[in-house]
Amino acid sequence: MPKFSNTRLSDTAIRNLKPGRERYKVLDASQPGFGIRVSKTGIKSWIVYGRINGKRSRKTLGTYPSLSLADARIRAREALRIMRGRASGRLECPINEPFQLLYPLQPLRYQ
Repeated sequence: MPKFSNTRLSDTAIRNLKPGRERYKVLDASQPGFGIRVSKTGIKSWIVYGRINGKRSRKTLGTYPSLSLADARIRAREALRIMRGRASGRLECPINEPFQLLYPLQPLRYQ
C-alpha cells in the first residue's frame, strides 16, 4: 500500500525544505507513494514507494532541481505502473530497463 500524506508538494515548498539533523522525507498528497527525501547535507532526491511481489520497494528517481517536480511526477507514475506490472507478472524485463530507454541520463537506483 502506498504511503499517504496531506502535504501537496509545490516548487516553493520544495525550495523551502531545509536539511535537518537526520534525513527526512515529505510525501505528496496528490500522488500516493511519491515524495522527496532531504539528506543531512541538503541534497533533495525524488522517491517513489510501491510493492513488487508483495515486498515494499523504494526507488530514487533523481535529484532536485536537476529533475523538476512535473518531470518527477511523470517518472513516479511510470515507476508505479511498472511496479504494478512486475507484481502481477505482466512485465518480463528488469524494472530499470524501461527507465533507461526513457531517461538514459539518470537511471533509477535500487535501495
